[in-house]
Amino acid sequence: MKKKLLVVALLGACASAHAAWVTTDLGSLGEYGSTRALGIGGHVAGESIPVSGGPMFAFRTGPDGMQLLSGIPGSVYTSGAAVNGAGDVVGQTAKPDLTYSGFVYSHGVMTELTLGGSNAEANHINHIGQVIGSSATPGDAAQQGFLYSRGVMTPLSMGGALTIPSGINASGQVAGYGIVGNDYEQTRAFLYSKGVMTDLGTLPGGTIAASSAINDAGQIAGYASVSATPTYHAFRYDNGVMTDLGTLGGPNSFAVSINGAGLVIGYSDTANGGGYNKYHAFVSDGQQMTDLGTLGGAWSFASGINGAGQIVGSTALANGKEVPFLYENGAMHNVAELVTGFDQVSSYIQLNELGQIAGTGLLDGKPHAFLLTWVPDGGSQGGTPATASMTLTTASKTETAAGNTRQPVTTGKSGKLTALEAMMAKRGLQCPPPYCTAPARKK
Repeated sequence: MKKKLLVVALLGACASAHAAWVTTDLGSLGEYGSTRALGIGGHVAGESIPVSGGPMFAFRTGPDGMQLLSGIPGSVYTSGAAVNGAGDVVGQTAKPDLTYSGFVYSHGVMTELTLGGSNAEANHINHIGQVIGSSATPGDAAQQGFLYSRGVMTPLSMGGALTIPSGINASGQVAGYGIVGNDYEQTRAFLYSKGVMTDLGTLPGGTIAASSAINDAGQIAGYASVSATPTYHAFRYDNGVMTDLGTLGGPNSFAVSINGAGLVIGYSDTANGGGYNKYHAFVSDGQQMTDLGTLGGAWSFASGINGAGQIVGSTALANGKEVPFLYENGAMHNVAELVTGFDQVSSYIQLNELGQIAGTGLLDGKPHAFLLTWVPDGGSQGGTPATASMTLTTASKTETAAGNTRQPVTTGKSGKLTALEAMMAKRGLQCPPPYCTAPARKK
């Protein structure tokens, strides 16, 4: 409780004085750990090894600090994969015989999720507690998807040996991909809605498609082959139509996520080359694919986008070092430079609908989880952005560093917002969760 009161006091002081990126230490992860998910309520979930050589635990942070989740009885490790606004956590837990089960932790109760085979995992949960994941069937004959809702496990299958759900929205619609029959060349993206499994087909020239994410409007982002080689293009699926989003000049592109406004993010080959060390992150409004660039290095990947159009991912610096980035208002920022008090920051970060960022870094040589929150200056709306002082809050330590600025909204040459920029409007979400969308921009 002491930690909670200190953070609130410091946030109040920052809000009244200067705009600031506030870094909150969420606690030690022991000998090893990583954040994996950030909910709209500020809950962070992930994994931690508290003692060297000891077991791994899933964890959840909240107003009362960090809570380790030991898993189902007899489990030897547990890892958290996703968390919703209520603080419910899903993930995977291992038993002594090295069989695996999915789990959902809600209201203090850990529930095992499996279809009866030797391995299973849960990877997404919506705000009403519906869970998706995949599980081997009895005898490990196949790997099927599942939807867990109100205590009922519903198998999801495209009819072949493998079906993997990849996203669930607030209405319980599920997107994913699966093999049709036993031919991996006939992998298809699917939409599961109201008990009906729909094959989304593929793009012209190809036979393979996979869904990556779904938004609350039922729009789906993914990628599909466009040739027998195969070559893949990112797509957006909307009202029965799969739209090829193209590339950044190279042969391949892959969609990773989609926000409530239908903006799709991912990574693509460019005209300068392709492959893992040359991909560039992109955002697409369905008409135009925009290269997010890099921070001086050869590559970048986008991993998350919220309703306000803020994007996070990882990128290379000119010296080849990998760092996390935040892209907003037309500019890419090194998140490691926005975090204070940490010696190193992992390139794997998470973003929520409020614009908060969670991640992992070294504090006094040990891995800690952190939460990065922008506190705006009441007098800095429009005009020149205020200088941001950064504050690290812990139960016992406060540090500040000055000199970072938040970029203003950028516009086209005419001074008016382009269609893409209008969709990536300033923050100030108007919702209760989970129905978060970017607010209309005042003209």
